[in-house]
Amino acid sequence: MPRKIRCVAAAMVVLISLSGCANEAWKDVEPDPVALALLARSGEGSNGGDSVQHRVGVLLSEAREELGEPYEWGADGLTEWDCSSFVRHAYSEIGIRMPRTARAQRDWMADGNGVRVTPGDEQPGDLVFSDDYRGPNEIGHVAMVWDPADSSTIEARPPQSGHYAYRSDGHNMFEIWRVADLTGPST
Repeated sequence: MPRKIRCVAAAMVVLISLSGCANEAWKDVEPDPVALALLARSGEGSNGGDSVQHRVGVLLSEAREELGEPYEWGADGLTEWDCSSFVRHAYSEIGIRMPRTARAQRDWMADGNGVRVTPGDEQPGDLVFSDDYRGPNEIGHVAMVWDPADSSTIEARPPQSGHYAYRSDGHNMFEIWRVADLTGPST
């Protein structure tokens, strides 16, 4: 199913369930974070395929396409991923080019391409930077927020890309960042 149709279908499920028009069976269906992302930023974009909510939906849909792919430190994608190549690939699908490593991605954000987010205010698609192989007090890992309500991410980490929790993963959560301009391509 084409990506645009998947995003629209997910948003429709959320709208139906929020409108009260759904039958009792829909009450047990939890909205997909991709659909929530489409609605969460409703005041922030323009229209159609250029809107922030659409772009975040595409970003998360692209990341979801890679679920279950093997993790390999230093891998650059398509069949194996590391954390930063996973993030870089998903963002490239919406025209945003990022540096290759987690530390460089954080520095790129801090150089004017991102906005620092206070913990508790994160939204789907935001990036969580933490320590990892570099040791404590050094950024060495990046993950994308999937569902802030349950502190879940979508990311590449051993043994494979998947959903993980960022509040209890054993790493120090240093910073959360949001790409500053999700309305158009960035360099």
